[in-house]
Amino acid sequence: IGFNHLLQNNVQSITQSKNKLFINTDYTIYSIDKLNRTAEIIYTSNGLTIKTICFDEKRNCIWFGGIEFLKQLNLVNNAITDFPDIQSVDLNTKEIINAIYLSKSDQLWITSNFGIKIKNPNNNNSIYLKNQLENQNSLSTNNITCLAEDSNGVWIGTYNGGINLFDKKTNAIIRINNPILSGLEIASIYTSGNGKLW
Repeated sequence: IGFNHLLQNNVQSITQSKNKLFINTDYTIYSIDKLNRTAEIIYTSNGLTIKTICFDEKRNCIWFGGIEFLKQLNLVNNAITDFPDIQSVDLNTKEIINAIYLSKSDQLWITSNFGIKIKNPNNNNSIYLKNQLENQNSLSTNNITCLAEDSNGVWIGTYNGGINLFDKKTNAIIRINNPILSGLEIASIYTSGNGKLW
């Protein structure tokens, strides 16, 4: 298919391998060859809204998630694996995965409106990071929107809670006190090579 097909859809996120870009719209994941700039559909969700995707080079797969689901797409045989541990805590609130990030230490960080789940892809064990009202060393809010990693650790963008840092040396969460950022939705974070955060 050509790029005109993509123009008809809402692009949610982009990830990449050495030779390909992977783009997801609301219901479809596309693979785009960087060299010849051709695109193909590699997955259609049949009604599930795909919020975010993440390429995993080690396992040659795409992790993707949305409203109450986390799945893995094997890029060798197109097999789909479901991970049913993403679910609502009550009937009135649905867990919505906002971002998926594979850290340099090979841990899968899954952000949602319920906080952060850090999953070990090798054994599926998970730990959780959440806001605790009386604990200033917890997340400033549970609604987590984006992630970025540098030498300091993992920077955590939130909805109305500013920016947090997960310090990978101490495994502590540090809330960044900045009145300009505290009331904003942080939609994306980029870390440059010179130590600056965008």
